[in-house]
Amino acid sequence: MIPFNEPGGDTLNQQKPKNRKEIDLPDIPRRMNMPEAKIAICDALLELLSVQSFESISVKEICSAAQVHRSTLYRYYSDKFEVLKEALQLVLATLEREISLFRGEPRDKICEQVFKFVARYHFLFEKILLTDDSSKLRPILQAVLIENAPAVILKGKTNPEDPARQIIASYYSGAVLAVIEWWLRENMKPEAAAMAEYLSMLFSSPAIS
Repeated sequence: MIPFNEPGGDTLNQQKPKNRKEIDLPDIPRRMNMPEAKIAICDALLELLSVQSFESISVKEICSAAQVHRSTLYRYYSDKFEVLKEALQLVLATLEREISLFRGEPRDKICEQVFKFVARYHFLFEKILLTDDSSKLRPILQAVLIENAPAVILKGKTNPEDPARQIIASYYSGAVLAVIEWWLRENMKPEAAAMAEYLSMLFSSPAIS
């Protein structure tokens, strides 16, 4: 975690709790253009989620883990739900970057990268989809998926105000989340390659293609 000095204040120092996972997201363009404090806040929330429930995480804990003052967080976000939404946007932007390396590959190869990514950050997806917090957190994740739906599934519907785009993006995001949730409940079995084949078959079905 990069220490951040609040203008006119001191850097907050905190020892990382045991078992907290370091979030290693690459410097994708969206991330590189963000203020350092926002990156620290988002990373801190994701790291806290690796060891505790979202409900139990306080703004104070996020600020302490991010080494920023409370006023800094509220300069950018109204509450921890807004922090989570931007953190998830960064996570999914990372996934999009990784998938872009497989453009031109068969659909099942691209889908396999999705499941490998979910496996890498399984603690995060499990907290969102499988816990008591899921009723509040799942809609946030789905909203981010809908906003960032890849062009390949939008069938030319690029206007965000177009009802057809919203319906298509909602349909596919809901289907993907349902499959990921099932996979996590099954302890990520079968393997990512097999799941990718199943998901690819689903998307290739004449009923929805």
